[in-house]
Amino acid sequence: MSIFGLRLKELRDETGRTQGDIGKLLGKSAAAISKYEMGDRQPGLSDISNLAKYFNTTSDYMLGLSNHKISLANIAAQLRSIIGEKSIRAFIADVKSKTGHELNSTDIEDCLNASAFPSNELLNILCNYSGVNKDFFLEYTESIKKGRYSSPQFEELEAYLSHPQFKAAVKLIIKLLKNQLDIIIFDKLADSMIKLKEKSGNEDSR
Repeated sequence: MSIFGLRLKELRDETGRTQGDIGKLLGKSAAAISKYEMGDRQPGLSDISNLAKYFNTTSDYMLGLSNHKISLANIAAQLRSIIGEKSIRAFIADVKSKTGHELNSTDIEDCLNASAFPSNELLNILCNYSGVNKDFFLEYTESIKKGRYSSPQFEELEAYLSHPQFKAAVKLIIKLLKNQLDIIIFDKLADSMIKLKEKSGNEDSR
């Protein structure tokens, strides 16, 4: 199962959508979505983009290039934790008192209702006011962590995401997929390694 397949299933399960629902969204069959999730078929860029918009996240998250989910529901939950028991009016007044910036009540309401993504300026003001960085709004909340789809392969992959050699390998694979590298070189390298292993095995058997 690919990282894309894992995350597609994770998001689909979290939102209660069936493979048929996703198929209708993309104009494909439920069987095609199943193949996406199993890693038997690779999605096109337009499908990845459409799914990212549908699930309120990014293409990078869908492809495993980022762990920032950027979910509107997640941002709403974190904003509620900052506002606490204050009314929106009292919160806006408090923000202006502490930062000198005046917020628009409609922008705050839209974020709380998970109906709009906050602007970069609004995020900066909220971070300045609450003393957090943007990851506070963009990372998983605990409720999302508990509900997220998990598998041994996914957990193992996450352990390697920050490893420099893993990042170098991903860059190499991207170049291969973009036809920026000649795959013949890797075929020759694989053949050489096989011959070396066979030679080593023959010497050990003597």
